[in-house]
Amino acid sequence: MLEVSGEIGTLERLRGIVLREGEDGTTLRLGDIAQIDRGPRQPLAEVALHDGRPAILVAAALENGLQVDVWAGFVRDELSDFAQKMPGGLGMDLIFDQSTYTADRLVEVGLNMAIGVALVLAVLLVTLGLRAALIVATVLPLVSLATLFTMNLIGLPIHQMSVTGLIVALGLLVDAGIVMTDEVGRCLREGATRLEAVRASVSRLTMPLFASTATT
Repeated sequence: MLEVSGEIGTLERLRGIVLREGEDGTTLRLGDIAQIDRGPRQPLAEVALHDGRPAILVAAALENGLQVDVWAGFVRDELSDFAQKMPGGLGMDLIFDQSTYTADRLVEVGLNMAIGVALVLAVLLVTLGLRAALIVATVLPLVSLATLFTMNLIGLPIHQMSVTGLIVALGLLVDAGIVMTDEVGRCLREGATRLEAVRASVSRLTMPLFASTATT
């Protein structure tokens, strides 16, 4: 073991470390037996490459309670200002932006929901008629808006799991709407008034629909 007193601030100081002194006054220094230079440790423990060139990766994670598209816009503005102050020879690239992925996913969910409403309306037009189809199809956007409003009110964020749960719930809602509309229509055909038909349908189907929804 070799102990060195004092600080080693330069490569010359490191090369001049005495390893051994001979009886004739000769000295063996570290620079006599080793090539000393400054550089990255080899082999590299960690390395970051961007387009095949060495790079430094900086990642920023979104905190809870923030909206990713608004936050990402703020980050892009900060990066734009910082890029103007960077010294020559250095470059900066934004290689991953989660906000674009989230925006694409929301657009995809909206498109799928629109397609689903159209398919539901088409099937119900054939099976139940125009009036029943419009009633069930109207429930979907109304409940979706009410759900999003409630999520915003209680602070529940829109993410992959909540959107998936919303889609599943809308499927159950269509089933419940079809069953309830068909039951009200049956009561009307049997001669009941509109109020009596609604009251009887709600009284008869509340527990079965609640049980099927809760178990799912």
